Amino acid sequence: MQAIHTDILEQLFGIANGIAEKLEFMPNLVISSGSGLNNIWNNFEILQKINYQEIPYMPESTVVGHSNEILIIKHNDRIAMVFAGRFHLYEGYPLEIVLIPLIIPFLFGIRNFVYLNAAGALNPKFNVGDLMILTSSINLTYKDIIHLFNKQLLTHKKIDNAIINQNWKSSFEDSLVQNSIPYHTGTYIEVTGPSYETPAEARFYRRIKGDAIGMSTVLELLSGALLSVNQLGLSFITNKLSENPKKETNHLEVLDSIRTNSQKYTIAIKSAIESAPNN
Repeated sequence: MQAIHTDILEQLFGIANGIAEKLEFMPNLVISSGSGLNNIWNNFEILQKINYQEIPYMPESTVVGHSNEILIIKHNDRIAMVFAGRFHLYEGYPLEIVLIPLIIPFLFGIRNFVYLNAAGALNPKFNVGDLMILTSSINLTYKDIIHLFNKQLLTHKKIDNAIINQNWKSSFEDSLVQNSIPYHTGTYIEVTGPSYETPAEARFYRRIKGDAIGMSTVLELLSGALLSVNQLGLSFITNKLSENPKKETNHLEVLDSIRTNSQKYTIAIKSAIESAPNN
């Protein structure tokens, strides 16, 4: 079994210690935030902000739309830790760093995780502004996660085919219905990025039954399944992919879509928090 480099281990535990020293509230839920969601967190009661620069060994996201801070938010007496700054493989970070929003809170004993992402629609029935609950995933990053979870860092467990908590999903769906928020369920594909998909790639991804595609979340979900945590994955559909050459998708289009649909997405996030397991 491949060993984790000592420098990476030191960095991860240094980050954990740095956060623990500053944390004033202990959350029972973690949210790994996607691109363009920064302003959404202003719709919550923010109890504490910790800038990544204040945390020893903590890297920073270089992607526009990530604010590089940990937010401790409160909703309906539930406290959540938000990583408002995600790390991506295409930024050159190793897998262990990409998984910081899972690994560090897991070391604190937190077992409820929500992964949010801005995604492109492959399913022709999806439209910009839609919400998709992840029910399955396809890992096209070709990254192996098994070696991370040996005795050096956490634990080695057998991966479960169920990447999301079904009870949580059912409760979340009930909450969406009560709030009149329409949604889809489907398969999400993670690719390395950072380029957007060509028409030929869109055609291929549809052929392998992908409903939405992005550059995050799957590695987090697979790792969380190994650790047997409760988790929920949500895609906010920010653009539609075409098999015919048209205008190119760009990151500003993605950010604009998030702004336009922020009220709907805020309700969805609140529903995810409300419906989370109590453990």
